[in-house]
Amino acid sequence: VAALAGDPARRAAMGAAGRARAKAFSWDAAVARHLDLWEDLWSQDPGDRQALREAVHPLHPPYARLFAGHPSQLLDPSRRLTQSRAGRAVYLGRDFPVIYDALDGFIDAARLRALLVLARAPATAGTLCEKLAAAIPGLTPELAEAAVLWALKHDLLEYFDDDRP
Repeated sequence: VAALAGDPARRAAMGAAGRARAKAFSWDAAVARHLDLWEDLWSQDPGDRQALREAVHPLHPPYARLFAGHPSQLLDPSRRLTQSRAGRAVYLGRDFPVIYDALDGFIDAARLRALLVLARAPATAGTLCEKLAAAIPGLTPELAEAAVLWALKHDLLEYFDDDRP
């Protein structure tokens, strides 16, 4: 600091260098660099255009994986449901579904077990939701419906068709 205090030319040169460096980060400079980049990209040959059209954007979220645990339709309370083959295997302890930590408080092994017990015989979706909510203390009808939808989506329950052989 003492050396700079005694050297006005050095201070002026350092100030000018600092201002020049700061200009490189101005909005005008950033926009100019951005436009230059676009011009450069526009002039390049893209190569296989069809492959570019089919390419997945690197920031495109994998929606199917992210929302796999969410219901994809509304539940018709009058439709009859029963255990599916996979649901029966879980009920008998022969299979174990993946229940992610993020579903904590929504679906767990105890709720799933209760639901599969209730679905041993065909019942309407509305009845299953009511019985599940009654069987699990503190379970709201909305969460019971969500659990039924989750089980349908994960093929642990299926629609019961009276006309099937």
